[in-house]
Amino acid sequence: MGNMHICDNLVILGVDTDGIFAEYAALPEIVCWKVAKSLDPAIASIHEPFGNATYVVMSGNVSTKTIAIIGDGPTGAFACGIAKAVGAEKIYSLGMIPFNLDICRKMGAHDTIDVTKDSKFIERVVDETHGGVDVVLDMAGNQAANDSGFKMLRKAGTYVMFGLPSQPVTLDISNYIIFKGATVIGINGRKMFETWYQMSALLSGGLVDPSPVITHRFPFGDFLKSFETATSTTTPTAKVVLMMG
Repeated sequence: MGNMHICDNLVILGVDTDGIFAEYAALPEIVCWKVAKSLDPAIASIHEPFGNATYVVMSGNVSTKTIAIIGDGPTGAFACGIAKAVGAEKIYSLGMIPFNLDICRKMGAHDTIDVTKDSKFIERVVDETHGGVDVVLDMAGNQAANDSGFKMLRKAGTYVMFGLPSQPVTLDISNYIIFKGATVIGINGRKMFETWYQMSALLSGGLVDPSPVITHRFPFGDFLKSFETATSTTTPTAKVVLMMG
């Protein structure tokens, strides 16, 4: 009970069914969330990934703690802003793309680390935090992220897994989890409906400004250009928003 977000019968439009690129779409009333009229429509449009980040951060109980956020994509950037808003002591953001890491810095990361350029980042983080960070938020979900994340985690720390590996990964369960006494939490989607109330408070209350993550806005008439920009391998982007008005 109370875990609708992981219900066996959950149906997500565009994932479990055909997409909703149609003039009209029928939705159950229970899944329609009312946003404040004062909220920027572009901000309203990113509730889904912002909610993912909210659920991850809140599950990690990051207030007053040192944390490492692995993954510099939009969800990782949102997590930086949310973690700062709820009082994380120090936020390390780890990624591979300078453009994205700059956004993470704007969102509130105290230290951004390009893992492709700093071969000693694990040792540095462990040294600076006197034994490892309290919480790791893994937004990347791959073998390298798991290995580095658990190595940066202090004993009795918390590891929150959100990123989905594209292929199976292996874990040194004895050293990474058991001997460390680590707590591992898996995150799927957004917790219904607790996460929605939390992110509404964060956004409507002005505690988090996610606008740095919205790097491009296009009028509806430029929908083809918006998709080309979002899928471009040469144009740096984070979130691309198609404005309906």
